[in-house]
Amino acid sequence: MGAIGRFTGLVAPLALVLVAVLQVWGVTQHDLSQWKGGGFGMFSTVDANANRVLDVRLVTEEGAFPLTPAELVGVAPQGTGRFVSGTLTLPTDDRLDRIAELAERSAWYLDEQGAATSDPSSASPQLEVQAVEVTVYRPVPDRADQRLRFEPIAHRRLESPA
Repeated sequence: MGAIGRFTGLVAPLALVLVAVLQVWGVTQHDLSQWKGGGFGMFSTVDANANRVLDVRLVTEEGAFPLTPAELVGVAPQGTGRFVSGTLTLPTDDRLDRIAELAERSAWYLDEQGAATSDPSSASPQLEVQAVEVTVYRPVPDRADQRLRFEPIAHRRLESPA
């Protein structure tokens, strides 16, 4: 067996080690979900995309109004659902800023229940949005209470131009 044969025998183990190192680095340094990027340690956590929460709030003089995912995706260009999923997987400042800009550029009203809606037929005046706050939360087991609590892992605030 020559040098080439020995080298090719090391490619797969080296690739596996590289993927593991990059995944651990992403989890510890950039809040990458342990279920992504190679999945090392994924069964030791409840921190999967399906369990992470994206909280988008419109800040006005009347208070803060949360947006439902359906409202947010309803005003977004096609493909935003995948972008939001990617944001939950790896919440970067750039991704949070893009979501905040999308919400800030849209027209918002209050529906009959007092929730923010993009439907102009709600018969309420358009909300004057002062800022948009975007936060991603991940579930963390609270061993003392035997419950899950949600801790923020990324937050951005976009002030509306005056």
